[in-house]
Amino acid sequence: LFSQNTLNSPTALNEYLLTKGVPHEVLKILQDEFVDGEAFLSLTETDLKELKIKTGPRKRLLNLINAAKATNCFIVNGPIYGVQNNISTIASTTGNEIIKVEQPKNSVVDDVNNVQNVPILLHPQNINIQQPNNAENELNVRAWIEAYDAKHTRKVPLLSVLDSGIVGNTDRQEFIRIVCAEIVKLSNDMYPSSQLKTELAKEIVNAFPKLRSSHSPEGYEHFYDKTTNSGFIQYRFQNMRVKLSPTKKKRASAKPTIKKINVKRQRTQFVKQEYLDEEVFQEKCCELIFKISSDSNKPSIIQLLDETRPNRQRSIKNSEQMIIDDIFRLYPKLKDYNGEMIHREFISMFPNNDTFLRNFSSYYVPRILKFCHMKKEYLLQKVDDFDDDNFKALILLPELLPSPNYAKTKTSREDNSKGAKIKASNFSPKQIPNRNLLQFIHTMEDLLVNNEEDETLSQKPKDIQPFLVCFVIGQTKKGQFYIKTDENLISVGDDPIIAFDILVKLHYCFDVQFASDLLTFYDFITGCIMGLNIPGASCRALHTTLCNITL
Repeated sequence: LFSQNTLNSPTALNEYLLTKGVPHEVLKILQDEFVDGEAFLSLTETDLKELKIKTGPRKRLLNLINAAKATNCFIVNGPIYGVQNNISTIASTTGNEIIKVEQPKNSVVDDVNNVQNVPILLHPQNINIQQPNNAENELNVRAWIEAYDAKHTRKVPLLSVLDSGIVGNTDRQEFIRIVCAEIVKLSNDMYPSSQLKTELAKEIVNAFPKLRSSHSPEGYEHFYDKTTNSGFIQYRFQNMRVKLSPTKKKRASAKPTIKKINVKRQRTQFVKQEYLDEEVFQEKCCELIFKISSDSNKPSIIQLLDETRPNRQRSIKNSEQMIIDDIFRLYPKLKDYNGEMIHREFISMFPNNDTFLRNFSSYYVPRILKFCHMKKEYLLQKVDDFDDDNFKALILLPELLPSPNYAKTKTSREDNSKGAKIKASNFSPKQIPNRNLLQFIHTMEDLLVNNEEDETLSQKPKDIQPFLVCFVIGQTKKGQFYIKTDENLISVGDDPIIAFDILVKLHYCFDVQFASDLLTFYDFITGCIMGLNIPGASCRALHTTLCNITL
């Protein structure tokens, strides 16, 4: 007899094995493989060999497994409240049960006030299981989905989708609706406690391990993060409460303090912060302006840019009103050499985060295209005329992520705040590629026409966020790429992925706002691929799905 819920976490299993002398390095292997109590008792010697566990610890583990099977024992985790001999002891498990254990007559037990947080082996014949009534101990996400599948016809059962870990947006939304509805039934409350939401998030990744995110500290925070009061569960409850009558809505006495992460303000420090005297700094800036951008002058231009960088970045960071075109007006050599100077600016500030080119093509591109083939095949038809798979994946990635529903054109004085170096743009008309990311043109007149169309749709002048422009020849999707700002057109070569890499680095180096309808797209790039910030829930969910795709 074995109960899955008696030890339903790898951490609890490790605590038990630690008391049996199993080495720490072996415990880490088991925890990394998410081995819980049930999985532990089903391990074989072959399994342990595949995990590369050495002979000594392997034999110790097999002895523990065989002994437990021979005596029909199973594992629970404390606390254990000791009482007098031959009187029942209550062991509160980490799972969903409260177990009454009959103490042997010859056992030595501490007094009733002594609590021992130690795992023990229990004999099932002496166990009386009581089911508690509180909602936290009645969570059974897997059973909820099984019941849902039994009542609803889907092309692929939702349970199978969740087990595969390859979950589309609509699948996830359906799943979240189900579990939140069940929580309301259990708690009879549209305002469940943060503890209950946390327990639900934990139960989700325990029931479906492939939904665990590597970008979350515990793997479940994209479903609910108590620290920031965010995640899919929280978003769903907020939407559910919109239709509540005013008498049923609760009003918080004060808004909780939530630390928001600004993806563009996490600046690393220079290895050497050697500031120049202001007079020397201005002299070197003048020298830079008058140098001709040639191959022969390139080494001296690089040297001058390196020497003036600390002063330059301090000036950009401290400025209240400086926008990207002001920066290029003061430091025009940053625009030259096909984006190389912008690249150098970035790696000096973020030396450990220059990972996009290395990771995107090799890892993400084939998975993005396969995910589209599995879940959104109609998107592939939109990029049939693209020859480059890397280019296809980049263009399609925004379509796999939701546009932020809070991104609106700012009209308040927030526009003049330090954080808004360039005002947030209006949404681009829905098309592929997104015009706030890339525009294909044949002449400069095409670019002016596109901008006029956007202004007509938005009924106001449009402040341009930096985006890519490709001057194409004929009907191909190949040509020379540029970064377009309000006043500048910066050449960045003929490779679309390298051009985009420079575009991202420009945003970060010069504190530029991302286009409003591409916030989640850039969050995926900078958070999941480049490690510059902690990505949002939608990005973590998509990243987890892509990681579950086998090629």
